[in-house]
Order: sequence, then C-alpha cells, then structure tokens
Amino acid sequence: MRGLLGHLRLRVPPTREAADQSMGGQAVLSTLGVVVQGVVRFVYSVLVGNTFGKLVLGAVNSGISLALFASLLVPSATAMAASKHVARARGAGDLDEGDRVAGYLGRLTLAAMAVLGIGAAVLAPPLLGLGVLESVLTGALAVTYSGYVFVRGFLFGAGQVVRATVWDVLSSVLALAGLAAVVLADTTAWLLLPLVLGYGAYCAVSWPRGRPGAVAPELRREIRGFVVLTLVNSVATGGFLQLTMVAAQFWDRLDAGSFAAALSLATPASLVSRSLTLVLFPSLSAAHGRGDLVGARQRTDVATRGLVVLSLATFGPLMLVSPLLIDLFYRRGGYAEAKLLLPVLLAAVLVTNVAAGAINSLLSREHRYSRIVVTASIVGAVVGMTWWALRAPEAGVAQVATGFLVGSAVVGLWPVVAVWVLDRHVWSALAVRFLVGCGVLAAAVWWQQSTEMSGLAQVGTAVGFVALWLGVSAGDVRRLVGAARR
Repeated sequence: MRGLLGHLRLRVPPTREAADQSMGGQAVLSTLGVVVQGVVRFVYSVLVGNTFGKLVLGAVNSGISLALFASLLVPSATAMAASKHVARARGAGDLDEGDRVAGYLGRLTLAAMAVLGIGAAVLAPPLLGLGVLESVLTGALAVTYSGYVFVRGFLFGAGQVVRATVWDVLSSVLALAGLAAVVLADTTAWLLLPLVLGYGAYCAVSWPRGRPGAVAPELRREIRGFVVLTLVNSVATGGFLQLTMVAAQFWDRLDAGSFAAALSLATPASLVSRSLTLVLFPSLSAAHGRGDLVGARQRTDVATRGLVVLSLATFGPLMLVSPLLIDLFYRRGGYAEAKLLLPVLLAAVLVTNVAAGAINSLLSREHRYSRIVVTASIVGAVVGMTWWALRAPEAGVAQVATGFLVGSAVVGLWPVVAVWVLDRHVWSALAVRFLVGCGVLAAAVWWQQSTEMSGLAQVGTAVGFVALWLGVSAGDVRRLVGAARR
C-alpha cells in the first residue's frame, strides 16, 4: 500500500534503471489505463447522445476530435520520443541522459501546447460551428490532452507504468464526476470542461522534472529527426482517425451525431493494440539498443500473430451485432444511420490494429525504416481524404466512413508487408487465414444487414464466427499461450 501511495506524490522520481513491472505486468497495467481513458470518452458519447440528442453529440465529439488531432502536431511525437530515448538510456544504464532527454522534450512540448491551444480555439467556429465558450474549451482541451499524451509517454519510457495507471484512474474519476455535474446542470456549453480538468490534473502532477545540462548535439539531432518523422506519421494515422469526425461534422452536421455514435463504439475495440504499443515500443527500442535483433524479431512475430487472432475475434462479433449495439447504447432514437456505419468503421480500425506490431518494429529502428511507416501513412491518409473530397459532399457520413476504411487499408497493410520481407517472417499461412477470415466476415455482415435479423440471431451468428475463427487459428492460440507462460 505504501508503494502505491508513493505514486500519488506530485513530484515524479528520476527515471529508473529497471521498470517497475515485467513486460507482462506492463501490458496488463497499460491495458487497464487505456481502458479507463477509453471508458471516459465512451461514457461521454453515451450520456451526451442520450441526454441531449445527436446534434449536440456531433458538436461535442467533433470538438474532442479537433483537440485530439491538435495533440498529434508535436506532443504525440515528443511522447514517442520520450518513450523511445528514455527507455534506450535506461537500457544503456545512463539514467542522467534519460533525465536530460525528458527535460528537453518537455520544453518542446510546452511550447507546442500553447500554439496548438490557440489554433484549436480559433478553428473550432468555422470548421465545426461551435460557439465562443465551446471553442475556448476546445482549445483548453487541446492543451491539457497534449500534456497528458506527453507525460504518459515519458512515464512508460521511464519504467513508471504503475504511476501512469494510477493517475489514469484518478483523472478519469475526476472527469466522470465533472461530467455528471454538467449533465445534471443541463448546461451543454460546458460539456468539455470535465475532460479539460481530468487531463490537466494528470499532466500537472507527473510532468518530468528533467536534469540540468544540455543534451549532446548528435543526440539532439537524432531526437529532432525522430520527432519530425513521428509527427508526420502520427498526423497521417491517428490524425486521419480524428479528422473523420471533423469531416463528418463539416460535411453532414445532421447525421454527424450518428457518425459519432458509431465511432464511439468502434474506437474502444482498438484498445488492445494501443495498450500493446505502449509496452512493445519501449521493449523493441531497448532490444535494439542492446543489439538484440533476434529478440526484437521474436517480439514482433508474437505481437503480430496475437493481434491477428485477437482482432478478428474481437472486431468480428462487434461487426455482426452492430444494430444491437446501437439500440442498446443509444436508446433516444434517431441513430439508424449508425447501424450501417459501425461495421465499416470497425473494419477500418481492425486493419490498423493488426499492423501495430509491424509499425512499432519499424519505428524502433533507424530512421530509414521509420520512413516506410511515414510514407504508408501519408499515402493512406491522402487516399482517404481524396475519397472524402470527391464523395462526401453529396453522400455525407457514409462516404466519410468508406474513405476511412480505404485509407486505413493502405496505412496498415504496407508496413506489415515491409516487415514481412525485411525480417523474413513465416507469415504466409497467417496471411491467407486472415484474408479468408475477413472475406467470411464481410459476407456474414452483408447477410446480417440485408435480412435485418433479430438481436438473438445476431448474437448467435457472432458466437459462431468466433468459434470458427479460433478453431482455424488453434495453432497460433497455442503458440501465444506458450509465449505468455514464458
């Protein structure tokens, strides 16, 4: 208990030589932290959508998406840089360098936060149609969420996973309590304030103290190069996701609430890959820092196989029960379009989920490999946004979702193929099984949507698909269980 209470201190201890948990323990804790934060945003959507209707839901979620997109313009990249270089310094046993790197990246992040907050507040009215107060809160959310992202990346790189998870829980409780107060007060203009307070508390209590002394010029150049590449990649991948909500609100404000409802149910399914990334990326970076290429290859193989198995076992059932989910969580009515949008959005997130292992493998290496991820991200985002520009003005949110799926396929599959070739993984049978599984799932979803089957039939179809998929993936399941035991 004393150790747990120690994580409530407002000052962060120096970077540690060893992580406070094993990789398996870190995976569990990171999953818990990401789940808790995901629950907050999901509860936001459900409460707002059922209390105030889809027009308010569309406006609130588009404001959140704009703030989250702003965090990708430097803070997300500095967070990844902190996770990589602080972990690498720990792996090399140079804790002083880790602290200096954290301080340097913290200063970059603070400067970016100020600019991004102002920019989000200024752009919110013309892009999203928000009022003055809502726009100011959108800017404030961009600031505090950016700080949250950076601090969390630093904490994972420093091996302080328990502290990161403790404050994930505490800040989420604060945000949900504030949301309940705003809903009871029936003041829609203040709906973003609880999130501002929650993320603000997180970054305020755990901001890295750093260490006096300048970072070596060569290392500083390396860090800046990594930040630039990661920034472009983050904008093209995570930014692509956040811009879907902005695009829906911009082109189709009447049905943007339905899009928000579908997106709120699609994005929590990506928690597995996001939590794995927080643990896998520092682990791969540390392995490369030690020169352990065999270990890095094995980690990538296990992660990719696990994501293939878990993604179809998770996303498949959700796609097959999409109408039931919308009716269950959004009882106010008026969300019929969301039932058609949800399977498309889930398919897009599925593809990017599967690619998380390969993407982290490339990003943890030298810059020339990171460029593969960046190129795929840029091309995929351009393809998706071009689709929006051509189709969304007439067809609205349906084509926003389809463009997101098409672009995500490019973003996800390109790095997987690159790692497959570079590291000579034995993935042929895995790829065939995955593609056939996706084909069967697509046919089942089409049949389910065209027949308008009952909720019980939807559940039965979903259970049948999971049983079939896990049956044909039994070999990988056994391999994953063995790896978990080791």
